[in-house]
Amino acid sequence: MPLLARILETARIQALLGGLIQITRIEMRVGSDSDVVPEAICAALKERCQGDLLDRCEVSIELVEGDQVELKSIVGIPFSARDAI
Repeated sequence: MPLLARILETARIQALLGGLIQITRIEMRVGSDSDVVPEAICAALKERCQGDLLDRCEVSIELVEGDQVELKSIVGIPFSARDAI
């Protein structure tokens, strides 16, 4: 499974487990030796985040040492806040 698809799948699963109806922010760590260009992954995520659970989601990427790419955290609107919207 491509990296972008894994990130989006993990974010969606975490949102469902956390009771979120929308993800407003994704925070990631990208290793400097990972061959992943932070600007490219950020742009790709924003493009893929339109029209669903991640609509207009903000993406924040922290460059770290190493070769890992990981989803650090997600922030969103909880299901219980649905009535307040």
